[in-house]
Amino acid sequence: MRLEANPYTEAARLPEGFLFRLYEDGDENHWAQIETAVGEFATPEDGLRYFAGEFAPELDEFRRRGLFVVDVDSGLPVATATAWYRGEKTAPMPLLHWVAVRPEYQGRGLGGVVSRQALHILANIYPGRNVYLFTQTWSHVAIRMYYRLGFRPLTRQPAEAGMDWAEIAKVPRNEFEAAMEALKAVYPEDFWRELYDSRC
Repeated sequence: MRLEANPYTEAARLPEGFLFRLYEDGDENHWAQIETAVGEFATPEDGLRYFAGEFAPELDEFRRRGLFVVDVDSGLPVATATAWYRGEKTAPMPLLHWVAVRPEYQGRGLGGVVSRQALHILANIYPGRNVYLFTQTWSHVAIRMYYRLGFRPLTRQPAEAGMDWAEIAKVPRNEFEAAMEALKAVYPEDFWRELYDSRC
């Protein structure tokens, strides 16, 4: 999905009782636990292995891009999103990445708020640039949220002037038509049609 000319220049506001913070040493454990809790990994250890390969080599970047929502009462990170990128740092693809909320904290709007704050970080790093995200049909609840944030489904692989896409090895294959067909079974017809018609 793509967000045109990222408009999130203002910081997001959290509900009372929560605060934002960026990655601190040891937060990879919280990241892995949150992502495992939403089914992205089978075990936290799998999540830690992914983190070690994806983020640990660029930990200085992750310190300014890895975002957490913390429950003030418990001190526990309960949601996360990453203001990441793909490709060369000189011509990157801005990316909203790995958005997740612990299941017991879902339904409080934290997914949308942590996404808006990550988009705010991206707006500061890459002013006015398009932002991308990768998702899948089983994340149909999140797709609705991304749509409300302004993201629209892409019908093809992303392409931006000035980016060396040969360097973006981890961009998943776009399967727009198959995805929309699967989403027909879970969305009301009016929203499905709205989503389909918004394609770019």
